[in-house]
Amino acid sequence: MASPNPRMIRRRRPSLPRPWRRAFLPYSWVERALGLARLARALAGPCGASAFGLAIIASAAAAQPAAFTDVTPPSMLDDMWGEGVAWGDFDNDGDLDLLVSNEGQLLRLFRNNGNGTFALATPASMSAPGNWTGIAWGDYDNDGDIDVFAAQAETPKHLFRNEGGGVFIDVMPAAIATDSSHVHGVSWVDYDQDGDLDLLYVCAPSVFRPNAPAGEHLLRNNGGDAFVNVTPAALDDPQYGRGCSWADFDNDGDPDLCVANFGTTRLYRNDGGGAFVDVAAGAMLAYGHGGGVTWGDYDNDGDMDLYIAKAFSAVGRLYRNEGNGSFSEVTPPVLQQYCIGAQWADYDNDGDLDLYLGNATAGQPNVLARNDGGGAFSNVTNPALADTDATLGFGWGDYDGDGDLDLYLANGQGRPDRLLRNDTQNGNHWLQLDLIGAQSNRSAIGARIEAWAGGQRRIREVDGGSGYNSQNTLRAHFGLGAATGVDSIRIRWPSGIVQDTVQVGVDRLVRIRERDTRLGVPAPSPVGLALETPAPNPFGGAARITYRVPVATAGALRVLDLQGRAVRTLDRGPLAPGSHHLIWDGSDDAGRPTPPGVYRLRLRTPAATIERTLIRIE
Repeated sequence: MASPNPRMIRRRRPSLPRPWRRAFLPYSWVERALGLARLARALAGPCGASAFGLAIIASAAAAQPAAFTDVTPPSMLDDMWGEGVAWGDFDNDGDLDLLVSNEGQLLRLFRNNGNGTFALATPASMSAPGNWTGIAWGDYDNDGDIDVFAAQAETPKHLFRNEGGGVFIDVMPAAIATDSSHVHGVSWVDYDQDGDLDLLYVCAPSVFRPNAPAGEHLLRNNGGDAFVNVTPAALDDPQYGRGCSWADFDNDGDPDLCVANFGTTRLYRNDGGGAFVDVAAGAMLAYGHGGGVTWGDYDNDGDMDLYIAKAFSAVGRLYRNEGNGSFSEVTPPVLQQYCIGAQWADYDNDGDLDLYLGNATAGQPNVLARNDGGGAFSNVTNPALADTDATLGFGWGDYDGDGDLDLYLANGQGRPDRLLRNDTQNGNHWLQLDLIGAQSNRSAIGARIEAWAGGQRRIREVDGGSGYNSQNTLRAHFGLGAATGVDSIRIRWPSGIVQDTVQVGVDRLVRIRERDTRLGVPAPSPVGLALETPAPNPFGGAARITYRVPVATAGALRVLDLQGRAVRTLDRGPLAPGSHHLIWDGSDDAGRPTPPGVYRLRLRTPAATIERTLIRIE
């Protein structure tokens, strides 16, 4: 087993827990004393050592613990100063490999052998020891294999270009090489939607490097290996950044940014053209002491909600997206934990997102909270998941390909990492998607996926980096519950292209390549013949349908099910020229209500046929 770096041994002397020492740099000695007092109260408070354990016991008594098994191989037990975790298929063989960052040690790349085992495959270019922190995979050069950005705390950062065959070349651009900031969170994003990946990382000084720069750093990809620092004034924040993550919270088609700071949380709305506006105060998010950040639509209402981990003098908070630019703090008791990181995942494949929280204090347990619907969560932490070895970074990925998400924990303070296999057996179905961008970035980071199954909508966004120093798999995962088929999948690519797929099977991995087609643009047809996308869509009560005919003609407008059977005839020839507006109330030709699901709206004339997808919900 590798010995800790001597510098790391010296760092164990201060009384602050290790991850908080680096983040805690008060502005004066008075503030330092106050900060230490707050820390003491926090550790002895309602979620401190004794109360925290009691909360887990009480909650677990009411819920069946999740089935996770510690299967950590010996090769992973040497990682004892873990910082970050990133799952990704670097060798394009179809299974998920793993990159782990360590402070004072090495980056460690584990190749998945495809049989439940891993082989250490760290290339020579990554073999130098360092204080490695945030890591994230992304195909920045769009050549078909994923590259990786790896940050260090006190030395230059590194961009490793994947050359294939297990070879990576450090192509650290000048914009990164000259930056000596202490980086924590990192995330890939195509913020300007030009088809290639840009990079964001957030920085915080440490007790040991008090003069290191703070704030956010946004690097625009200029093609090749060139990146330019284009951090706008709005992101030039002197606060101590801890975590960052992108998501389209306002559903306007471009990625927005949340940064958790030691000071005040920032929510930057992307207004296009490189302009960002901090809307955290108006969105009711301007709180402090943040750690990791994670987005997910936990209530399946079609917009991205937010959990911000808080590890110092505050507990983590869940914020529900109200769909109007504001958020409501709705944290249930089980999520009110002191935690450095958090990540969403549907571990039980029941169709809604659950949440795992990592506690960075040795001796204190992590928590897996199962989503029970209606805003309720239950603590289902089993002994393997509770791991009390000071978890910092962690990430979800289905490494064994059995359809449920497994978990890797990067533990600090001289404790070994853990690989936890998900052994859930409940009969629920699932679907996984690998998206391949064409007009968009090849990794499809930032793509929004909407899947309909069993009358329920679920959305995911491809993640470029989230949680604490970590990244979940780029492979989108959907739990489907009892649904035996997926009615439709709609992908909104970062390019703006919207692509529909219908009738997808379950319990499988599907690869979808971006097509240069746009939803709602009529197929070639005679000038003036048109069928608009119904509104609203999806619909519950009734949908408004508009079509136009240039001249009188024979034809018909019908609703068909996915088997091609006519369900309802809305209009039939001769069709009069002009625009026509109809309402479909969801009933068939006999007046009976049709079941929820995906339907095809078809306008057919002798000259052309136009179709649109129509989704009916309860």
